[in-house]
Amino acid sequence: MKYGLHLRAVGTKVRDYPELRKLAIKGEKYGFDSIHISDHFFYFAGNREPWVESIVSLAALAEVTKKVKLAHNVLCRSFRNPAYLAKIFSTLDVISNGRIQIWLGAGFNEIEYKAYGYPFPSPKQRVDEIDETIDIMKKLFTEKGNFDFKGKFWQLEQCENYPKPIQKPYPPIILGSKGILVKRSLCTTRFPPNANGETLSLGGFEINFSNNRTSDI
Repeated sequence: MKYGLHLRAVGTKVRDYPELRKLAIKGEKYGFDSIHISDHFFYFAGNREPWVESIVSLAALAEVTKKVKLAHNVLCRSFRNPAYLAKIFSTLDVISNGRIQIWLGAGFNEIEYKAYGYPFPSPKQRVDEIDETIDIMKKLFTEKGNFDFKGKFWQLEQCENYPKPIQKPYPPIILGSKGILVKRSLCTTRFPPNANGETLSLGGFEINFSNNRTSDI
């Protein structure tokens, strides 16, 4: 069994970047397989704790570590559109020399959405958007040249993505959710009805329906 180290879980001591950096280096030294950080602008209204931006932080941690995998736990899909996410994760994979994992969530903390000016769709729509997000990211990770995409939520024209990720065909994608909507959506529309194991590895995707083993510090 492999273990990941969650540097900043909700409800634990809030850490600024120097402490996150120190703990990431220590976690790699102690043999953790992966390092994870939360993706929040803030968590409680009126809370002035230093929630550093998560993607910028992962890029910085990639420069001070050498072997440990890097990921969120989990990244809120709603805060970045799918094409932009593909660009972000391609770049992070290059910076880290192939150590990025893509942990996606549908989002839940309504006060963050409203505070930063994002619409807060229904749970079903947020899950459906993840499904379309995976389709778009997969194409941008693998397609040569540019392409058009016409989906329910996004339309892309002459879109392309370079550089490609180092990991082929793309970094592992893990969906983090306790909700039945994610499981039902993936099992009935993207994968066969009997795809109900704890982990699925299909064409480079790693879809994990169980609680991942992470340790909080």
